[in-house]
Amino acid sequence: MSTAGPQGPQGVQGVKGDKGDTGDQGPQGEPAAKLWAVVQGGTLMRGSGVASVSVADRCTGACGDYVAGTPTYKVKFDRDVSACAYLATTGSANETPARNEDQRNLTGSV
Repeated sequence: MSTAGPQGPQGVQGVKGDKGDTGDQGPQGEPAAKLWAVVQGGTLMRGSGVASVSVADRCTGACGDYVAGTPTYKVKFDRDVSACAYLATTGSANETPARNEDQRNLTGSV
């Protein structure tokens, strides 16, 4: 009857093997959401995925460089956009695309 002794130390790592074959292509991902709105005077002129638009005469929440008397527009989309990036610009609603004259402070909410 033989009994095994204690395990010895780990040996030196071997030579790196060749690169394996490329795997199969995965399934196509979901298309990117295209959510946007062109708002003029609190009215939705055109957009995609917009649930509602409203305007207030004062800012609520984080307002940055808000100027008293400047309207605050709220655009709600038909899905959760809390993990999205937000961008607001000013320009004419009749221009395609609108001129990027000025970027405004923007606060996202759900």
